Amino acid sequence: RKLIVIVYPNLKNISGTRALSDKVASFFESQNVAVVNMADLLGGFEASDITVNALDGHANEMANRLLAEHLYRNYFEQSSERGHPSN
Repeated sequence: RKLIVIVYPNLKNISGTRALSDKVASFFESQNVAVVNMADLLGGFEASDITVNALDGHANEMANRLLAEHLYRNYFEQSSERGHPSN
């Protein structure tokens, strides 16, 4: 099994919270833990495109789909071609 840490910035203010999410990601990377920094994946989007609604800042379906596709491409696709999931 492999630990993959997903780091989310504040999706309503990615640029304003980027430094903090980068710091958290850097810590885990320094511990040799795989990290997906969602600020990297979502930084080019408007908050309204990636959050549930104006009152709920949680990631919406599109943001979760981008994460799922990234995880599959980078951590699972290659190993499934060898016949087993990534460990």
